[in-house]
Amino acid sequence: MNEAAALWAEVKDTAQVNRMQVGMAEALSNYGLYDTAIQLLKSKKLFLADSYNQKYAAQYYFTLGKIYNQKAGASNEKKEIHLKAIENFDSCISIAKKLNNNKYLLWGYNWISSSYAFINDYKNAYLFKKRFANLNDSLLDASYLQSMAGVQHKYEVEKKEKEIISLHSANLQKSTLNKFLIGSTIALVLLGLLGYRNFKTKQKLHKTQIIQLEKDKQLLAIDAMLKGQEEERSRLAKDLHDGLGGMLSGVKLSFVNMKENLIMDAESVTSFEKSILQLDNTIAELRKVAHNLMPEALVKFGLKNAILDFCNSMQLSSKTKIIFEQLGTERLLSNTADLYIYRIVQELINNAIKHADADQILVQLTKTNDKVLLTVEDDGKGFNPELIRSAKGIGLKNIQQRVDYLKGKIDIASQAAEGTSVNIELYV
Repeated sequence: MNEAAALWAEVKDTAQVNRMQVGMAEALSNYGLYDTAIQLLKSKKLFLADSYNQKYAAQYYFTLGKIYNQKAGASNEKKEIHLKAIENFDSCISIAKKLNNNKYLLWGYNWISSSYAFINDYKNAYLFKKRFANLNDSLLDASYLQSMAGVQHKYEVEKKEKEIISLHSANLQKSTLNKFLIGSTIALVLLGLLGYRNFKTKQKLHKTQIIQLEKDKQLLAIDAMLKGQEEERSRLAKDLHDGLGGMLSGVKLSFVNMKENLIMDAESVTSFEKSILQLDNTIAELRKVAHNLMPEALVKFGLKNAILDFCNSMQLSSKTKIIFEQLGTERLLSNTADLYIYRIVQELINNAIKHADADQILVQLTKTNDKVLLTVEDDGKGFNPELIRSAKGIGLKNIQQRVDYLKGKIDIASQAAEGTSVNIELYV
């Protein structure tokens, strides 16, 4: 082999010489010829001065340190030999850093840590083991792990075998104690973190439950208030329709009978008939108010027909064109949901007619399997944005309460002179 190396040297191929010398040294080391291997490597160190071969310098020093490490396992002068191994591993690490050679940097950290452990220098052993772990973590991706797994396993097995053979029982006990203390510390930290996480989770759950209870409490209050309003509306509607409405109808009948029995001039007849007409209008308006307070169509014919009836009624009594569309399924809702949706439509249409001066209103009701979508759009003068955000005035607060009770959300888009679009999503 020396003759072959000399031949490569003559042709100036120092890279091949370096590779051959390292290979020969490793082969000699495997047969236990450590001194011969070390002498062979040291005799060819001069090739490393060539800048072209600097990349082999880390390999050279690593191999030399490794052979010293192996020699220490078979020698009585372990500490002195391990110090030489450490010196070469240190050179390997220094060169690997300059060349950004992570492979030999990683190996250098690992083996120098082992050598320090053999001479009971646990401080440096831990320091380089930590550097090894940090670098290994940063390089540990799938492809690198796959390519390095076999080599890493080989070195780990060799290291463990050397520890079993070389370490005295006292040192082994000390190492075991250190590992136990480190493991216990890590376990305590993990338990602490798990306990803190469990506490924060319970705290968050408790806070969520409190918020939900507050929401449920608010919904119960809204429900009680809205039911009270509906009961009052129902009572007023009945009183107006059956009581005051009946009385006014009786007055009208009396006026008609009086007209037939009285002798009046033409002017008096005209005034009398005008009074009867005003009375008719009053009775009609009274019935309209009673109908709005408690719509019979909602009870008898359902939500769709009730809204359609209301839209037609409002269209007749105003100059506003009202278009109503129902899309989706014919899914039946609860009586409470039907009533609250009807009230929302009433409020929005009244707002558009009375406050927005709209010429046209579109009401669209869409039912799906899990929600109801309500859209009311008009071409009126729009809302004040500040009024929308504060949810005050024009019945918006009442609408918001009903939407909250039905577990929904409302979106109002409005600009001056560009109309208003109200989109409501209800989960009923």
